[in-house]
Parts: sequence; C-alpha cells; structure tokens
Amino acid sequence: MRRPTINPAALTLCLAAMLAAGCHEGVDVDETPLSPEAPAAAERDPLPRVTPPPPPTRLAVARTLKFARQTDGVSIGFDLDDRISDRSDRESCSQPDFVTPDGEQGVDNALAWVVPLIERVGGAALEALVQAAINEGDLLVMLEIDGVDSLDYDDDVTLTLLRGIGLPYVGTDDRIEQWQTFDVDREAPWSRAPATIVDGVLEAGPVEIELPIYVFDFEFLVTVTEARVRMVIGEDGPQWAMVGGIVLMENLLYIANNIEGGQNIPGTLDTVGRTFADMLRQEDGSCAGLSTVIELDLANAWFYDDVERPDR
Repeated sequence: MRRPTINPAALTLCLAAMLAAGCHEGVDVDETPLSPEAPAAAERDPLPRVTPPPPPTRLAVARTLKFARQTDGVSIGFDLDDRISDRSDRESCSQPDFVTPDGEQGVDNALAWVVPLIERVGGAALEALVQAAINEGDLLVMLEIDGVDSLDYDDDVTLTLLRGIGLPYVGTDDRIEQWQTFDVDREAPWSRAPATIVDGVLEAGPVEIELPIYVFDFEFLVTVTEARVRMVIGEDGPQWAMVGGIVLMENLLYIANNIEGGQNIPGTLDTVGRTFADMLRQEDGSCAGLSTVIELDLANAWFYDDVERPDR
C-alpha cells in the first residue's frame, strides 16, 4: 500500500486561509489585549546550591615519611598506653612521656631519642635516604579511604595502607606532585582498619602496620604494632598523617645486624634502644618495645581503574 501524499500547493492555500480567518472554525480565542497594569510574574527564589558528594574512595600517597623528633620534651604523637609517665613509672621502664605542642600530656615517642644517635653513628640522615627512595618510586606508601560519605563527619569508613608502583613526577620542591596515578604492589604487605572522620580528622586503629624504611640504600620493614593513625583532611582531600605505635627491639636489632657498612650500629642500638625502651614491660623489669611516631606529608592520588587490590 502506498503512503498518502500531500499536494504542497494545496497545503499552502490551506495555511493561508487559516491565518486569514484567525483560527480554525469551532475554536475560541481570547483576543483581549494584556493590560499594561498587569503585575509582572513573581520572581522565583534561586535554587539552593548543591555540593556534590565526595567520591566514595579517596587515595593519598606519602610525599615524605619521617620519624617525629622531640625538642625539649615536646613531640607530636599518641598516648599509646593511656598513662602519663615520669621517671618513677615502672610500667614504662622509667621513661617519661612527652607533651604535644598544644600541651597534651602522655605522648609516647621513645624512638625520638634513639634515631639521632643511630644517625650519628651511621653518618647519614635517615630521612634523606627515605626521601630519595620516595622520589624514585621505590617507596610509595598509599593510604586509601573507602566508604566516604563526607570528608567532614563520617562514622563508618575504612583505611587501607598499601604500597604503590610507579615513577612519580617530582616538583621543584623535591616532592611528589598532586593527582598522579599509580598501580598497587600486590606482593607488598598491607593493612586495613575501621576508621571515623570527625571535623575533618580521620582516626583509625589500633592495627599492625609494616612500614618500609631505607638505611644506607637497604630497605627494611619496620613492624609497628598497636598502631594508630590520624589523618588531617582538607577541602581537596588528605593532607597530612601520623602513625604512632610500638616497634619491637627484636625488629630493630635485626635491621641493625643486616646493615652492611654499619658495624657500630648494632651495639649502639642494643645499648641505647634498651635504655630508652618504654613499652611491653617484661618480668625482668625491662621493656621489649619502643614507642614511635612517623609523620607523612600527603598528596592526592589515583589508582588505575583496572587495578586489583591485594585482597580483592
């Protein structure tokens, strides 16, 4: 069956007739002109500004990784043992606690006494070696926050610490630039802990974390037990974090005994470390662990879309 056709000339005449008549027969049109006194349409209230929710996953890479130092008894950190200790406290092996710059007491960071002595014996600053490893992509510590509903207040998020793979771009400040993309090192140790965000500060732990450090171009894993993490989150994402926990003397001595060219380090660390050890008091009255604080400056980062996590 053919489709019906329309004669263009007839259609033109029909439209002209309809316009001349004003409208099709049977349809009423109100031709009353608009009154000049008619009120203008009411102005609409502007629509409320909607802030898009943050991505459900946020990722940061450590631009720096440093052992927190102390100055005149002042140090950042955590109260790991829920005690305010002085030299009379036998539970902390008579090691006094530090005070934060804000005046909070009870901060545990005994390794702050030990690290400068190790550097003095070894003749090199540990942070310089660690920074070189970070900038070359050999030491990429990644912190991933999952389940984010709000970067200001969120009582149910998850923090995962991973190792990354990639060659980062380093800026003129000798630090990794923001918003770079990395792979996951699925062979490296990783840790996960539930966390909360309150007023833009994430708190997680306790959890066991294995952090890599570089000493004289050798990489060693430092196991931090009973670790707590505090991360400061700004408008653009994670900015800074610190990790506080306990490092076993056994772990430190193993590292010291395997440093080539550092023959004086094991003896020094054994003597000094045991002198300042303040955690895990033993039956003989000695302490088997040292409290420590590690601080990290962070840059926002991405994982590739098809990257696989170690546990997924």
